[in-house]
Amino acid sequence: MKNNFYGGGVAAKVDFGTNDKYELDYYAGYLYSIKKYNFNLEYYVTNYDGDTKKSEEITLGLKFPCEFNENLEWDFKYTKGLDDAPDNYYLSGEYNLEIAKLKASYNNYDKVGTTTGLSLSKTF
Repeated sequence: MKNNFYGGGVAAKVDFGTNDKYELDYYAGYLYSIKKYNFNLEYYVTNYDGDTKKSEEITLGLKFPCEFNENLEWDFKYTKGLDDAPDNYYLSGEYNLEIAKLKASYNNYDKVGTTTGLSLSKTF
């Protein structure tokens, strides 16, 4: 078992049918692990470059490795929007390429729209 506090930020391109083109997310959370399962409790603050107001969210998540491929990891999250922020369902798959990680993600924002993402990252 391992427990961790963490934080970070994300920049993403969005298409919600508004004047917003990009969003910047800042987050902090707590990770609780039991064997191969990671449980997350996260707090998000999101800012947009267009008309959409800043939003705050609380997220519960579960991340675990694929049973059939040890290089693939799944991540599921449910986010409760605070104030006027929409609820969100998130799914991603991350594949370890040994030299970096390739991640594909899908977000469904209640009554707003969807986002998809593809990223390549390397931890140093």
